[in-house]
Amino acid sequence: MLSAHVVRMLEQHANGLVDEVVRDLTSNPRTPSFHARSQDELRRRAQRIYNLAVEFLASGDQRALQVEFAGVGRQRFREGIPIEEVVYALLRTKHHLRRRLRSVSGMTSEFELHSEVQLDLQLGRFFDLLLYGAVRGYEDARNEAARPEKRHTPSRFTLEETATKHDWVL
Repeated sequence: MLSAHVVRMLEQHANGLVDEVVRDLTSNPRTPSFHARSQDELRRRAQRIYNLAVEFLASGDQRALQVEFAGVGRQRFREGIPIEEVVYALLRTKHHLRRRLRSVSGMTSEFELHSEVQLDLQLGRFFDLLLYGAVRGYEDARNEAARPEKRHTPSRFTLEETATKHDWVL
């Protein structure tokens, strides 16, 4: 089963994989907003993504991913992280997972090669859903922030009622 393979790999290599992602994001010139972030915070975020990958491979629940990552996108907007850095951080997180899976796969048969290709496709779908959810949440938060504040102002118009009709009066 594909998800069992990923679970085993993540259990065996989780710390090294998460450390790679944190080192990358805190030193990569394309993710300067992540350089000052707490490494513990980044470790938790990376670990959460990899845990979600395992859950997705087991359940295929797309809706939960999009909802959670819409929240992540909103949070990154509030933190002031540019959307291009959010997207690039997710791409780097995917890159590290795929690279690690390839390095530990030890394919010996056509069946294992087929399984690896299927896993790669499913992980691609997983990260596509994360990206879509994050961008959607980010843009929703940006649009909400751009809307003028709604203030309660009394209407200049009043309805004057007469015995025979309703007339609008300024």
